[in-house]
Amino acid sequence: YVGRNVKEGMAKFSGKLHALASQAFPELTAPIEGQRRPGKFRLGYISPRVKNFNGSRWALGWLANHGDDIETYVINGVAQEDQVSTLFRRAADYYLHLPLPATEIAKVVRSLDLDALIFTDVGMCGKSLQLASLRMARSQFNAWGHPVTSGSPTMDYYLSSELMEPANGQDHYTEKLVRLPNSGLCYPRATPTPSSKSRAELGVPESGYLLFCQLCFKQTP
Repeated sequence: YVGRNVKEGMAKFSGKLHALASQAFPELTAPIEGQRRPGKFRLGYISPRVKNFNGSRWALGWLANHGDDIETYVINGVAQEDQVSTLFRRAADYYLHLPLPATEIAKVVRSLDLDALIFTDVGMCGKSLQLASLRMARSQFNAWGHPVTSGSPTMDYYLSSELMEPANGQDHYTEKLVRLPNSGLCYPRATPTPSSKSRAELGVPESGYLLFCQLCFKQTP
């Protein structure tokens, strides 16, 4: 949360992770080649924490609104599922609960022959970085759960948006930057409950709005 370009540092860090993974598990880092298995376009979502967690919960709107021509998979590495895990289970065509080491998860996911795999929150925990250093699908996408580049050679694209990237946004990513329309996100419309206190009691202006869009420690002075 430093408010600056972290591409160089992340490329060094994740490049080293990938180099070590390639030495130890070459069969899990090599590109997936050969003819794909017939069928619909197979799209997966993966996170070590598919639960009530900001890093993965945001992706539920994408998952729930794909067309019938896409076959969806959710790979959940969390040990204890919750009510949000259940929402993902219901929205996906296939749901895999795999509270396993990263390499064991990768073996299962590679066997699915996914066309694309979206990582919801690379960098939010150690296992997410381990998974991002492996190759589990023909194309791999990083996205908004942790909004910086992964730096990993196995991550092909970053799914961002036209409203949240500067003109030189590509300079901040090792992945190829994809600018989705508008915010690029899909959330249900918020229905806030008005406060019972007056503006004066809360110490806020009498007109307009006072918005806190992030945790305070993420705000660069």
